[in-house]
Amino acid sequence: MDKRQKALAKVAEILIELGRDLQELRAKNMATFIIDEIPDIRFPWYGRPPVDLWIKLKQFVYERDKGICQRCQLQTEYTDSHCHHVLELSEHGTNHPSNLKTLCRKCHKIRHPFMRSAREKLWQGCGDV
Repeated sequence: MDKRQKALAKVAEILIELGRDLQELRAKNMATFIIDEIPDIRFPWYGRPPVDLWIKLKQFVYERDKGICQRCQLQTEYTDSHCHHVLELSEHGTNHPSNLKTLCRKCHKIRHPFMRSAREKLWQGCGDV
């Protein structure tokens, strides 16, 4: 094994160790936060939270934003609202409310054009049917 391969092997070893450390932190609830208004629930900082926690987080953000889309400033019904990550999770954004805002369905679709409804996906390519 040459120097470069040894260095790469060491980097891989460190990354594996860091991954294990992160899993351990998550398991110990150290990578979570509490919202003062909902003190009995610990929310995960990173990754997709379980649906039940996401619903509570979305409701909190919706109420904080008073049901107003933070892009177009129009009132939106809770069932039509989307909870948007300002800094995307894929860009190391968090689930903390300071990184979340309420958007209406239309504005969220503008922000994420790849997000289509099930109906749009079903009828894609069907012409004028």
